[in-house]
Amino acid sequence: MSGFRIMYLYRMFPLLALLAASGFGAADTLDFTGSLSAVGAGNRLSEPGYYIWCGSAIQGEDGRYYLFYSRWPEGSTGRAPGDEELFKGMGGWLKYSEIAVAASHSPTGPFKPLATVLTGTGDPNRWDQFNAHNPHVKRFGGKIYLYYIATRPLPGGVEGAPNSDAQTVQRAASLKSGRVGRIPYSDGQTIGVAVADSVLDLVAGRFRRSARPLMAPDGVTTFCRAVNPSVTQGRDGRFLMMFKSRSAPTGGHMTHWIAASDKPDGPFMLAGPALTEARYDAEDPYLWYDRERDRYYAIVKDFSRESRKLSPEWGALALVTSEKGFGDWQIAKHPLVSLREYTDSNGRKHRLENLERPQLLFDDTGRPVCLYAASSEEPLGRGIPTANLHFTLHLPGVTPPVTRTGAGRVSANAGKSAPPNLVVINVDDLGYGEVGAFGGRNRTPAIDRMAAEGRKLTSHYAAPVCSPSRAALMTGSYPKRVLPITGVLLPAAAVGLNPEERTMAEVLKDAGYATACIGKWHLGDQLPFLPTRQGFDSYFGIPYSNDMGPVADGCKNSLGQPPLLPKAKKTSDRGDTGVPPGMQPPLPLLENEHVIARIRADDQVQLTRRYTERAVAWIRQRHERPFFLYFAHTAVHFPVYPNREFVGQSGNGLLGDWVQEVDWSVGRVLEALREAKLDRNTLVLFTSDNGGPVGLGAVNTPLRGGKATTFEGGVRVCTIAWWPGKIRAGTSTDAITTMMDVLPTFAKLAGTSVPSERQIDGVDIWPVLAGNPAKPPRDSFFYFRGLTLEAVRSGPWKLHLRSGELHHLGNDVAESKNVAAEQPVVVERLRALAGTMYPDLGVDGIGAGCRPLGRVENPKPLIAADGSVRGDAIGQTRKFP
Repeated sequence: MSGFRIMYLYRMFPLLALLAASGFGAADTLDFTGSLSAVGAGNRLSEPGYYIWCGSAIQGEDGRYYLFYSRWPEGSTGRAPGDEELFKGMGGWLKYSEIAVAASHSPTGPFKPLATVLTGTGDPNRWDQFNAHNPHVKRFGGKIYLYYIATRPLPGGVEGAPNSDAQTVQRAASLKSGRVGRIPYSDGQTIGVAVADSVLDLVAGRFRRSARPLMAPDGVTTFCRAVNPSVTQGRDGRFLMMFKSRSAPTGGHMTHWIAASDKPDGPFMLAGPALTEARYDAEDPYLWYDRERDRYYAIVKDFSRESRKLSPEWGALALVTSEKGFGDWQIAKHPLVSLREYTDSNGRKHRLENLERPQLLFDDTGRPVCLYAASSEEPLGRGIPTANLHFTLHLPGVTPPVTRTGAGRVSANAGKSAPPNLVVINVDDLGYGEVGAFGGRNRTPAIDRMAAEGRKLTSHYAAPVCSPSRAALMTGSYPKRVLPITGVLLPAAAVGLNPEERTMAEVLKDAGYATACIGKWHLGDQLPFLPTRQGFDSYFGIPYSNDMGPVADGCKNSLGQPPLLPKAKKTSDRGDTGVPPGMQPPLPLLENEHVIARIRADDQVQLTRRYTERAVAWIRQRHERPFFLYFAHTAVHFPVYPNREFVGQSGNGLLGDWVQEVDWSVGRVLEALREAKLDRNTLVLFTSDNGGPVGLGAVNTPLRGGKATTFEGGVRVCTIAWWPGKIRAGTSTDAITTMMDVLPTFAKLAGTSVPSERQIDGVDIWPVLAGNPAKPPRDSFFYFRGLTLEAVRSGPWKLHLRSGELHHLGNDVAESKNVAAEQPVVVERLRALAGTMYPDLGVDGIGAGCRPLGRVENPKPLIAADGSVRGDAIGQTRKFP
């Protein structure tokens, strides 16, 4: 065997997932022992004429996996004259290593080489003159960061540091003779980063390379090299980098340092050494923060006596851990992260030696599923310099065995019918008469196509306003049962959706689904109420409505228009539901639980686009298991902020323009599903949280009333169910369906059940979506506005309890003709139906069936009036201007 050509695959067996899910909290319970197993030698990456080393993988927006790795030529042919000696063994990387990329439909390969991504600049005045080596690729905040090292000789005057080609050749000759010393150009290694908007942009070479290094040696007092960076985002939102170094000017054990930054591309500031003692004689760290255990971990190439305890004959990769990330690193409870041998497809056993440069790939929940590591397959014999070892690049894989079920999709359920992916697109304040497919005034070709390919639900009910409607969707219950408030939640509310409730995301996550929430949440902005605490693996969006911010930030006026000023309220008027309009703090944009931006007018026009790009990217990445995406638009809630590309396009003012941008967004999401060949196994539900606000120009024709009322225009919302091949195209139904019914329906499709420990009010409406059942599962609906029951429906009949108006909605959807006098029996029957609510939720005030709100003490806004970020939500900065 010659060169760095062969890739072998390992699996991480279910032990990892079992431990990660077992609820040990902050305890150090992570255990790789027994979870790695050889897949075989069938998936090999071979590049004639190249050594290869050090792979770091990430899933791209197209669903494929991209492996970034180091490579350099096996010989000096065509290279600079005089460098022949440099190419003996590993030496060529020191001047000529480049970062290349290969692609595969599976995280375990086989990977097909694609292109060179990054090389040295050739500029003697830059830190990255000679090479680009040891890639480490991560995704932070929607961007892709490729960390790497590069080499340029240190300036003269540093003892032992090569500063000329003559010294380089001289040191290479010493290696050839078997005298192992410091490798030429090894001092002066420096850490940098390349940043791209997407994985595909990075692959195509569309990135910006840092002009200054993130971490560079001073060569005198601290260290003479900065090597092999690994970056993670910690519990406080800051970014931590662990890297290895060696004392300047020579000698000593390898030292691992920790540096910190508010941004993933720096600047990083040294925070102190991490692993320094002799028993931690290690290098090549891979650092990550384990959110479930609330601990930091790193896998290192271990030379110490600890590794001899693990395996006396060959050493190991070792697991180290820290509670703080600084200063308290120690050997983990289960330190072994290695295999000793593997058996290839021909039954031959191969010993593994000298494992190094580990890299992990994580699933959607943050659990490690693939370990990539370089290793040799021959022992380190006497007189053989490390530079001449033959290394292979190992790609451990997923379990159960991988099978393809669509473009890049990996299924863990071979032989079974995979449960469907589930998507909810929830528009904010969308009027019934705004969408073309429902006879509306705007051109909405993507939504219209969705209706033509799916089924319209023309009697689908939400709640009159935002928070209650979303509570019904998430819990499968009447809003009053789970969120008994009179209106909506405001910033810094002391109350929110109780974490004890079982949300749709939690039900589906327990059934094996990846879950993500993108957009508006509006069920509480304090930490216990956020999406990531209610079953979602990730969150990106604003936690409440886009008008809940200060006038100066554009939160009270639509694009280019004067503000609609709210009446100021005194501090004493603030209740449990949060800060009133006249004194609201800045509007935050969250990434998971951290504030990453303060939203002003210029940001509002970008929200729909940013949400959409994030949703499309997430869909393309979710291929290991079924997924649930809750895409909750900020649009088209006041203030109205369409992207400038859409301004003036509808002919119906800014609101119509924003509706058309939402239509564009829907088209992008559905096209992403089609491109990934996921459309025939994905149910998409398009809906709105309530009717449009008539006073702000919304149209709900042909319905009466609008948002905040219990007329049909306030609670009946335009809804479409789309699942090609499963839901009949071009159909519609006027059967009663509600937001509460989504959870039990999704649970049934996912092969699981609704929560049994608490009452829910939703029913499984799959029979309605799939066809026209003789008896629809729902016959009645109670119209609550806040805590008050204002109307009730049974079949086609609707009674307004206070006014006594009775309408036959089958004949009079506009509620224009009161037929109560003609139908006294129907009136009495509906009043009796309303009376059934007295012993349960009550018809006014808190009933016996209302469950407690979630509550926190001393609630604080995510961003204070002065721009400072709440302590538990600090992301990229502690204070915004």
